[in-house]
Amino acid sequence: MKVEFRIKKIERYIVTRFEQGFATDGEAVVATFGTYDNADQAHHVAMALARDQANRLGIPLNHPSIVYPRKPSNRA
Repeated sequence: MKVEFRIKKIERYIVTRFEQGFATDGEAVVATFGTYDNADQAHHVAMALARDQANRLGIPLNHPSIVYPRKPSNRA
């Protein structure tokens, strides 16, 4: 019998939300919204979350109080 262990490099993208100062008395809160296989998937989810947050708060799109995600490169 043969048993082999290997280490492989993987790369994933994690969507997070950082909030400071709204209802937390200046404290920072970070939430994770999943891991994704590529930058396109992660960017799509992060943009949808940011737009939804702005809509729920009644904030116009591209207002400086919501920082929209920048799309990372798929290149390593």
